[in-house]
Amino acid sequence: MSRPQPIEALLKSFREEHAVLGAIIIQLEQLQKLRSQATTVKSIHSQQLPLPDQQNSSNPTAPKGIISIRRAIRDVLKESGQAMHAKDIWQMAFSRGARTAAKRPESIVALTSLGIEEIEQVGPRTFKWKG
Repeated sequence: MSRPQPIEALLKSFREEHAVLGAIIIQLEQLQKLRSQATTVKSIHSQQLPLPDQQNSSNPTAPKGIISIRRAIRDVLKESGQAMHAKDIWQMAFSRGARTAAKRPESIVALTSLGIEEIEQVGPRTFKWKG
């Protein structure tokens, strides 16, 4: 017949199991978040949107975007959490539905970013969210 373990040993064992299970839960949550992001990326790619360089941006009758450039810039940088070049910001903003008739839309992104209080310039045409 086995001897009962002291309560301290049982508590230590339970705490170790609790820590391991907590770490597993955190990893599963991160995996779920990554899968969600991958689904979003697949959805964007399946739409076959033209890249900003491929659009006829000099056409003054180009349709208005479904989101303002200012809002798209804010959302892209806030969600990214890292510094991004104006050209990359524009590509993400364009994929979200922002439009402009400018010949160099990355210039519009840079100029607009300078006027947004929550965004700081960290390099040439490179910005990050400081919220």
